[in-house]
Amino acid sequence: FNLRSWSTNDPGLQETITGADKDHSQLVNLLGLKWNTSGDFITYPHPPTRDRPPNQETPLSSQVSPPSCPVTKRSVLQQASALFDPLGLLSPVHVRAKIFIQQLWLRKCTWDEILPTELASQWHIIYADLCAARSTSFTRKYFDHCPHDPVELYVFCDASAQAYGAAVYLKNGQFV
Repeated sequence: FNLRSWSTNDPGLQETITGADKDHSQLVNLLGLKWNTSGDFITYPHPPTRDRPPNQETPLSSQVSPPSCPVTKRSVLQQASALFDPLGLLSPVHVRAKIFIQQLWLRKCTWDEILPTELASQWHIIYADLCAARSTSFTRKYFDHCPHDPVELYVFCDASAQAYGAAVYLKNGQFV
């Protein structure tokens, strides 16, 4: 079993990787996300559309459904499911889409029924937030300073009838 496509953000270690095993790209696929090895941060890929292949970037403004496009339960589910967030970092935005889908089921909307204007405009706002959230990037490294400072872990949880969530904070000295 030959492991291949090695990538690192350490220039010294990068030089030790030889030949076909080395991934020369600065933007590496990592658990469905994109890892920029030169800046050491993680970003979200933009979903493929009919007009654009999966690896080509699209401006955020063209990802938002235009008002003339009919909004149905099928299109809402398709657009909401296009966001793959295995780490749950975009959950505060993504949960709004999931709650909206729950509302469509409770209203007994059919798959291809065009949604009423108030629901369609509500979806356009949620979808614009989903598209904007895709431009978020996260540094892979939490702390760049002294490893001898004490580390503290804080966890907060809350729930409602519609959703539940948790936030975890890691504190190293004065930095959170």
